[in-house]
Amino acid sequence: MEPAEGHAISRVQPGRFANADQFACYLENAPVRIAVTTGPNHILVCANSAFRALLPAPESGSPGRSLADAFPEAEAGELRAILDDVLHSGRAAEHHGDLPPGTWLHGRSLSVWRVAHEDDADGLGIEVTDITQKGFTQDLQRQLSERMLLAALRERDVADAAVAARKRAVFLAHAGRLLAESLDRASTLITLTRLTLPVLDAWCIVDILAVDGTIRRLGIIHANPEKQYLASQLEGRWLPQPDDPIGAPAMMRSTDTLAINANIDLTIAAASNGEENRRILKELEIRWFLTVPLLARGKLLGAVTFVGAGADSPLAAADIELAEAIVARAALALDSAQIHDEALGLKRAAESANRAKTAFLGAMSHELRTPLNAIGGYIELIDMGLRGPVTEAQHTDLARVKASQQHLLILVTEILNFV
Repeated sequence: MEPAEGHAISRVQPGRFANADQFACYLENAPVRIAVTTGPNHILVCANSAFRALLPAPESGSPGRSLADAFPEAEAGELRAILDDVLHSGRAAEHHGDLPPGTWLHGRSLSVWRVAHEDDADGLGIEVTDITQKGFTQDLQRQLSERMLLAALRERDVADAAVAARKRAVFLAHAGRLLAESLDRASTLITLTRLTLPVLDAWCIVDILAVDGTIRRLGIIHANPEKQYLASQLEGRWLPQPDDPIGAPAMMRSTDTLAINANIDLTIAAASNGEENRRILKELEIRWFLTVPLLARGKLLGAVTFVGAGADSPLAAADIELAEAIVARAALALDSAQIHDEALGLKRAAESANRAKTAFLGAMSHELRTPLNAIGGYIELIDMGLRGPVTEAQHTDLARVKASQQHLLILVTEILNFV
């Protein structure tokens, strides 16, 4: 007898037993429900005790009797059809019983396969299992498969996240280096216009707030030179207006990051500021707008608006985080450049004031000291009698005038030195 591989009886090798009786004893007491039939009438060759316990009359499971005859006609017909199909086709079959409660196959699974019994090639092996047990095993296998699949998906997500994080870190480091190359405000603004999201294939619009509160659109650029010509069509003509739903005007109303990925046509109509601009913007097939404020030390310096175009450029949360990180670095660089420019302006003003002070002191020193020195000189000439005889009383008066002249000269010198 050669049972089909995969069934309980196929795992038993008679050669391992001392004799046929020992093998028969094993089958008789096996916990699985096993039977073997032969011939087109499916005559029982053997059926162990676990199998016979399932029969309506256990004695009907004796060798030499037809297995189908052990059941009522309705169930016998169902069983005979299954056995005949396997016998004629030679293919193993598994039948999940769906008969009403109380019938033999209700809640059970029937496995049937071809076996060779002595010189008879019409043998069948039969195994009956409870569907609840089989279902438990299948559920366990399904759960294991699902867990393995989830683990594989998690590993893939972790790997994808690691790659994305690395690309983001490299891009932000590059952007930081570009922004840190110069403290000159003009150079920083030029660098700022080059900031884009190459991963998203996005446009970049930079608006800067002037000191007087007006908005200057610094540039509309794209990382791809082939697409830059479209942006150049809007240069100088698509200017920000106070009621625009994107850009610096929107950030002046609220400094929260603004993402628009719905009602794009309405947004374009409100922000285009002209029929020709609207036509160009619609040709770009814009899918979303993302406006991020340029904030530094709580002060709004402007805004950067990223524009996604094309069917393959969805806006994700990670893209928003990347845009905010880029603009935050740009805002710090721009603020540092403005502080640097202000410091240079103050330095120039101080240097100019110092030069004016030096010139003033030089002039005052000459204009004040020269007359006082002249007064002192003439006093000495008169006191020496070069202008005629001088009485004793006049010598006393001239000495007093001389002392006052010297005192005044000392005061002027101290004042000029203090200033």
